[in-house]
Amino acid sequence: MDAISATIVRPIVILVDTIITTLAFLIFIPALIFKVVTSGTRTLTKMEEFANFALGLPLGGWIVTFAVGIAAPYAGPIRANFIKVSKEESIVEMTEWSWLRNPFSSIHACALSNVAEMCATLTGLCAMQAQKGVRIIPVAINSSYLKKARGTVRATCKVELPKVSGKYEANVDITNKQQVLVCQVKVVFDVKVENKES
Repeated sequence: MDAISATIVRPIVILVDTIITTLAFLIFIPALIFKVVTSGTRTLTKMEEFANFALGLPLGGWIVTFAVGIAAPYAGPIRANFIKVSKEESIVEMTEWSWLRNPFSSIHACALSNVAEMCATLTGLCAMQAQKGVRIIPVAINSSYLKKARGTVRATCKVELPKVSGKYEANVDITNKQQVLVCQVKVVFDVKVENKES
């Protein structure tokens, strides 16, 4: 039944998404032009600045979703809704759609891992951009599925990058609408910190 539902619903959802994203850009572009004119051309060069600016506008979450989708096209089908983006914490929501379901009528494990990795990497990217000489890349992901995930789920990740090179583990908690923990994901980053002495 999910295959039939996805075949019918997905094209409609894509059309609606396209219309809403177009409206979001009609709001975003004049606001961006005004911001650049009043603040200078070097504004919004960091992800956290860009996301907070966009999220402050009507339909701004669609702009952030579009920007992340350009950088990571594989994330498009999960239709992430960005609630908060910062160097300390990011919050991303994902709604259950028929194309995200497994045969057990819950959100597929890979979709949960995908939204968790996106949330952790986005937080890590913001933290990296806030510190000079730091580079990160995710190298491992470990997911624990505690309950069936249904409806809208929320991924929350808090990051505090270390001051020295090495492995860093970011924890992502995924909860349902009742705030029950349904999945825990550990994303391991390889952190490189340039030696400022040399």
